[in-house]
Amino acid sequence: MNFPESMVVNNRTLTLNGAGVRSKYFLDVYAVGLYLPEASQNPGDIIRADEPQIIRLAITSSHISKDRLTDSIEEGIRLSAGKDYPRYQPMLEELWTALDFEVRIGDVFEFIYIPGNGTAFMMNGEELRVLQDFQFKKVLFGIWLGEEPIQRSVKTELLSPRSY
Repeated sequence: MNFPESMVVNNRTLTLNGAGVRSKYFLDVYAVGLYLPEASQNPGDIIRADEPQIIRLAITSSHISKDRLTDSIEEGIRLSAGKDYPRYQPMLEELWTALDFEVRIGDVFEFIYIPGNGTAFMMNGEELRVLQDFQFKKVLFGIWLGEEPIQRSVKTELLSPRSY
C-alpha cells in the first residue's frame, strides 16, 4: 500500500487517517485509504461530517473488473443503507450506466466529498461523475466505516493510523 500522507482538495489539506486491504475469497482486491481534515477514530463522526473527505481505492488484483467493482460497491451500499437501500438504487443505476471504464491493476479510484458540491467519483485523476446528495456520501462512506462494513478488518485499519 503506497498512499500519500496527504492530499489537497478544494485548497484544504487532508491527511491519511488509516489504510487497509480489502480481501475477498482469499485474494487482496484493493487497498483503501481514508483522508480527513483531522485524525479521527470515530466512524460515526466521520460518516456524518459535512467536511471534505476522501476514500481512495488502489486496485491490486487482475480479478477485479468493472462489474465486480460496481457489484462490490453496490453490496456495500446495500449493507450501509439497510432498509433505505431502495432510495439509493436509482442513483447507483444512473452512475453505473453513465460510466464506461475498464479496471486494471494499479487503477486508483477516489470518492471525494466536498460540502456543497457532492461526492465526485474519480478514476486515475479524471472525474467520472458527481452525486450531490449528502445522504449518499454518508451511505457511501458507510461501506467501509458503517455498522455493517463490507469488511470489519478494513474498518479497523481505516481508523488506526498505525495500520499503514
